[in-house]
Amino acid sequence: MGPIIILMFVGLILLLAEIFLLPGFIVGSLGLCSFGAACWLGFEKGGQLGGTVAIIVSIALITAFVVWGFRSSTWKKVSLSTNIDSHTNETPAQNGIEPGVHLTTSTRLAPKGMARTETGVLVEVHSLDGLIDPGSEVEVVFVEADKISVKQLKNQ
Repeated sequence: MGPIIILMFVGLILLLAEIFLLPGFIVGSLGLCSFGAACWLGFEKGGQLGGTVAIIVSIALITAFVVWGFRSSTWKKVSLSTNIDSHTNETPAQNGIEPGVHLTTSTRLAPKGMARTETGVLVEVHSLDGLIDPGSEVEVVFVEADKISVKQLKNQ
């Protein structure tokens, strides 16, 4: 009787592991095989009555497990309940970047790099003039989707 109970307990543990830890059918199949081995052992050791009791107990345990698993309150305890309120980078238009706006380079533009707006927003820009040193003043020539193309101001 002891090995039958142990096999059923192992089967339940494997089914729980299948759902919460290792999804992918293999561990759950081993759990069902453990229940099958418990039923077979029930027939082997206890005859027809022992096998029938093992099958009924197995079906009852699996049914109770499924009913418990499909209750909504069960999944509320393990599910993530936070909302994501972050957003992606703002578009150049939202940052006030349009043709003619002056920026200051924060990194070397070779030909891409970073520049700051007058309000302090850091954006990625593309140089039309090739290499531009950090700290140089640049002017936005055109904005295409999220790509900001700039040229160096001549007075530097």
